[in-house]
Amino acid sequence: MEEVRLDGAIWLLKSGLLFLDGDRIRLLEEIQALGSITKAAKAIGLSYKSAWTRINTINALADQPLTEVLSRGKGWDGAIVTLHGEMAIRLFRALQEEHRRLLENMRKRLDDTRAPGGGSYST
Repeated sequence: MEEVRLDGAIWLLKSGLLFLDGDRIRLLEEIQALGSITKAAKAIGLSYKSAWTRINTINALADQPLTEVLSRGKGWDGAIVTLHGEMAIRLFRALQEEHRRLLENMRKRLDDTRAPGGGSYST
């Protein structure tokens, strides 16, 4: 018999569209660390086009841009995460931590019960 496992993830929607999730936050963090959309995309295994599409969506949905492209010069695609982007990263990571704690508490409650058929729930 398979064990029951409790899991979950957080994502933020805006206007019915995916605004931020763990993958998009990671992309922002990599841009912040590497100063480049190309390098950030490569670091997380995305194509440049896919990363650019995500960044455009994020910026279009945000009240203020979360990233800015510094130059589109040949061979250099400098980009930064704005102050609003940094705040979004911190807020999202705080939400993730609260969500992790919630799941941990819920798993403990499940462990205190027995699954139908006599097995215990897996965490």
